[in-house]
Amino acid sequence: MNDMHIEYVKPTKNVSVGIYGWRKRCLYCLLIALTIIVFINVCLTLWLSLVLGLHWGSLGPISIFKNHVVFRSPVVLKDGLITNRIFSGDQSLSIQSEKSVQLQSGSKNKHSTLTIDKQGIHADCEQFQINDRTGSKLVAIDSSKIQVYTDDLAIINEHKKLELPHLVTNSISSDRNLSLSADEGRLMLSSNSDIDISARQTLDFVANDILIKSHTIRLQNEHIYFEKLRFFDRAKAPIVARSSQSYSVCICENGLMIGELIELQAFEASEDRVWCVAWNPIGTLLASCGSDKMIKLWGREGERNWVCKSTITEGHTRSIRSVAWSFCGARLASAGFDAKVSVWEREGQDFVLQTTLEGHENEVKDVAFSRSGLYLATCGRDKSVWIWEYNEEENDFACAAVLTTHTQDVKHLKWHPQKDILASCGYDDTIKMYIEDQDDWSCVCSLESHTSTVWACDFDVTGKRLVSCSDDKTVKIWQAYEKNNQEGIRSPNGFYPVWKCVCTISGYHTQMIYDVKWCHLTGLIATASGDNAIRVFREEERQQMDASPSFSLIASNTQAHTQDVNCISFNPKEPGLLASCSDDGTIKLWRIEQKSS
Repeated sequence: MNDMHIEYVKPTKNVSVGIYGWRKRCLYCLLIALTIIVFINVCLTLWLSLVLGLHWGSLGPISIFKNHVVFRSPVVLKDGLITNRIFSGDQSLSIQSEKSVQLQSGSKNKHSTLTIDKQGIHADCEQFQINDRTGSKLVAIDSSKIQVYTDDLAIINEHKKLELPHLVTNSISSDRNLSLSADEGRLMLSSNSDIDISARQTLDFVANDILIKSHTIRLQNEHIYFEKLRFFDRAKAPIVARSSQSYSVCICENGLMIGELIELQAFEASEDRVWCVAWNPIGTLLASCGSDKMIKLWGREGERNWVCKSTITEGHTRSIRSVAWSFCGARLASAGFDAKVSVWEREGQDFVLQTTLEGHENEVKDVAFSRSGLYLATCGRDKSVWIWEYNEEENDFACAAVLTTHTQDVKHLKWHPQKDILASCGYDDTIKMYIEDQDDWSCVCSLESHTSTVWACDFDVTGKRLVSCSDDKTVKIWQAYEKNNQEGIRSPNGFYPVWKCVCTISGYHTQMIYDVKWCHLTGLIATASGDNAIRVFREEERQQMDASPSFSLIASNTQAHTQDVNCISFNPKEPGLLASCSDDGTIKLWRIEQKSS
């Protein structure tokens, strides 16, 4: 007990923790202010919700769903609307704009646009189409034509149901019957170029008076009938025909004439294109060649049927572009894309390879024998014309001249029917004439009038005129003027004849004209074209001797083949017999009949 020590500790002062005084008053004021602001915001939110009609899942008239948006009242869009579909349900859809309304579909590079503005409705698209409620077409409009898929087309106004007094167009066509009628007034069809009216079944013109003002009228029908035709006598009034009331006529300047192109036979000559057909001099064999690298000889079996008599499969490794007969008929020459010219000689009923001529740098486009049989001419893509001379002792051909007057590919060759004069034509839009003078061949004149490639040319039976056809869709007639001619046309060299274009036939073919032939038996001119057509022209009689020649179309077939017609050839012995070949691989035989009254 004595060791215990007790120490007294003095108590400390108590300290209070908190916000007192002015700090406490400021905090209360802040809390009250925040409470008021929150209250005001809540009130404003409730007020805006009531005013704007905001509900869960919608913004007033706008309801937003996962796959679509619904507007329940008119909406104003400032910067456009991009959507896949607009649907108005059972309500009408109204789109309004103070400037214009534009609907666009497609990508940036290729799209269609429909614009509605104060000036009208504008559609920018490849084809504008109107369908009925079943989805069937009613009207289809594109850059080339307007198609109406209804039985009748009516233009309605206050006075008449159908009134079409003046129609300006290039073509009117119908898959069914087409009827153009004018009960009162005048029915007028006008065009700055051609008027083409076609119907697959029946074409009717109904009018009190039909007046046709045209440079050329072409009726391309198999049968043309004029019912109740009246013959006009200048001394008397028109007289109604006493006999039949149906006639088939083609009215020409020199009288009544009709020509008909009758298909006699068609045969499959190749699985690919056939480039050329050529008759032998007596008209008993027809040679053909093409992309199949073969030459086929066709002959008559029986009175009407033509069959393939023999086939030459050797000689060329690429397409054979042309075949030609010698005037004696004992030789056959072929020109190929393999830059070779093969000459075949007849032994009995067969043809054997006599020689192969080489010299052209690439494709040989044409080959032709001269009338005398001394020369063989070839031309090609290398812009040259080669003349080969026949050596009877060696029974072979040797190069006599290489002519390079053309500046582009040379497409065609033709020898004068009586003299050793050669004509060539090609891509440089010209026709060249070559004559041998003192063992030297030279170009004596250049015929220039075509505006594009000259594909072919041919002499008439006298050799004084030449016909040519071109990529410019025209046929031109050329006249040779000898020295001291009555027309006073002078030759530049004073010796060789001058050739002048005296007639141009145009407006018939719609594509390039690949071939033209002048028949030496009938004087008819036939053309073959890339528009699948064959047309036949006849020279009209001249009222005056010094008048320019003119030719009229007497027969045609606008679908002679299903593809380009590459070549035609008149039979040299049978008048009116014509052969043709095409890219469709067929050869066809035609007969041209002329009827006069």
